[in-house]
Amino acid sequence: MENKLIRQFSAALRVSTPLIGIETPDQSATIALLVRSANGDRPCLRFDLSGGLRGLNELGRGEAEEIAKEAGVEKPEQLTNAGEILALALRVQPKTILFVCNAPFLFDNPVCTQAIANLRDQYKSNKRCLVLLGGIIKLPPELQNDVVLFEEEYPGETELREILLSVYVPAAEKYGWPELTDKEQENAVDALRGLPAFLAEQIAAMSLDKEKGLDLEALWERKKKTIEQTPGLSIDRETGTFDDVAGLENLKDLAQGLFTGRNPPKVIVRLEEIEKSLAGAKKDGPGDSSGVSQDALQTLLNAMEDNNWRGLLAEGVPGSGKSLISKVMGGQFGCLSLSADLGAMKASLVGESEAKVRNFVKMVKAIAGKGGAFFVATSNNSNALPPELIERFSFGRWEFERPDRTQRIAIWKIHLAKCGLPFEENALPPDDNWVGRNIRNCVELAWRMGLSLKEASRFVSIAGK
Repeated sequence: MENKLIRQFSAALRVSTPLIGIETPDQSATIALLVRSANGDRPCLRFDLSGGLRGLNELGRGEAEEIAKEAGVEKPEQLTNAGEILALALRVQPKTILFVCNAPFLFDNPVCTQAIANLRDQYKSNKRCLVLLGGIIKLPPELQNDVVLFEEEYPGETELREILLSVYVPAAEKYGWPELTDKEQENAVDALRGLPAFLAEQIAAMSLDKEKGLDLEALWERKKKTIEQTPGLSIDRETGTFDDVAGLENLKDLAQGLFTGRNPPKVIVRLEEIEKSLAGAKKDGPGDSSGVSQDALQTLLNAMEDNNWRGLLAEGVPGSGKSLISKVMGGQFGCLSLSADLGAMKASLVGESEAKVRNFVKMVKAIAGKGGAFFVATSNNSNALPPELIERFSFGRWEFERPDRTQRIAIWKIHLAKCGLPFEENALPPDDNWVGRNIRNCVELAWRMGLSLKEASRFVSIAGK
């Protein structure tokens, strides 16, 4: 089956589209793919700020040498000034394709922005094309009506299975490993989901063990480390199960039905203290003069709607188990559980913040696909949230109240058992208005310090509130 990006790119070339932007997780692999699709009848050039100008095929190498001579340098690789290259680009042959790597770095330079704009009509006239590549491309206003944007999708299940087998089968023949079962292939593909093709191949190869064959645990661990390179995104490594949570039976029943029913979620995404992360986004609130919160809100709204992602709002006092419930859902149903901190995605530059939020959305989409992400947004006050966001969490608001005496006793039993301490009701300290976090901290302090629960309770106001 022909690659979607190749179809889009080929169609653009047929109608002489002069300026193209491509968002891709692997720029070098994308360039190689598109150069092959050009069939060798177009000069193909590559430019980046470190490697300078290079020809990518026979026609391109000749073109690069001519440009170097015109610029008065010995080798094309010496041409590392973006403004100079974009000016020289006006003189390349008809049908030339010039790929520019990490193009967003150039958009802050008004000379480069103007030079790109100058190419539009000139390139349109004789089928030349400038291709701007980057992970996330946020075009400056001056170019938004000139550049056609494409997005290269992460490899899907079929492509990942092919990548997996391309590294496993030769090794299996060499070391005498058995063929991977369908279930083993499915589990490995799940572990590779969300990775660009090159990285998926490398991680799969590194997860082969001479004795064990495919080490699925090592594969998942490398995948997790890759996910955690996304700013603001982390993996819940200690998840637990429903046995670690007292009460909340209705919510547990909802999760049981969703994760064992049709089209169960592939990943849980927890949005911590969402009202703080999106502070200023509400229309009748104080506002955010930078526009960062409003952009993050709109990006999240669009992503949840377009990808059929559902979720719920967990609202209540701090320490009442709002974050814990999403973690134990992951452990209960063997599902990847992520923590997303939208606040940590904000940066000093507005464009950088927007790029980080979009990169987070792209990562979730690559892992989960349509309908495969389940969001749990924690909040101490959901009234501070815009109503349009609340509506996206279509499985409702769930109130996490302070536990009553019966529930607190159940929580004491859970945490005492974890620390290997006996439960004696008359040994419990006064715990009116305590939440689960206070109980956990009291038990942990008693265990660490060798104290009774009542002795440890005097430190809880410091450690737990």
